[in-house]
Amino acid sequence: MKIFAIIMLCLALTACISRLSRPQMIGTVVNPAGQPLVGVQIGETVSDAQGYFSLKERRYNVFLLKELLYMEAPPLHISEPVRLNGYQGCWISLSQPFGGGRAKGATWSLGQVVIYPNLGQDAVKSLPICTLKSDLN
Repeated sequence: MKIFAIIMLCLALTACISRLSRPQMIGTVVNPAGQPLVGVQIGETVSDAQGYFSLKERRYNVFLLKELLYMEAPPLHISEPVRLNGYQGCWISLSQPFGGGRAKGATWSLGQVVIYPNLGQDAVKSLPICTLKSDLN
């Protein structure tokens, strides 16, 4: 019986748990006038005719023993590029200190992502952070 308990303890301490690396992210992409934009590349997806996009949730597995050493959920740092020909590209960039511990099915509603026309300006060396009209600002 004692050996069985030791084996079960070892299995429990080395079991995998799921951590969140990116929640599902939904929203619409619009121009400064608030009109939806079609065909905008957001991460690995493209906006539809109403400017709507949905990025799928991403998760990774870690061993429980490793997580016990940290004693807290890992932070989330999300950066997704937003691009459309004729418009200035930008990054959706969000952070949450303990967001990695959220359960499966986590969703962030970004509201409207506003991108601005490229008015023939020289190429920007680094893309700016996107303007978000939402509660996550």
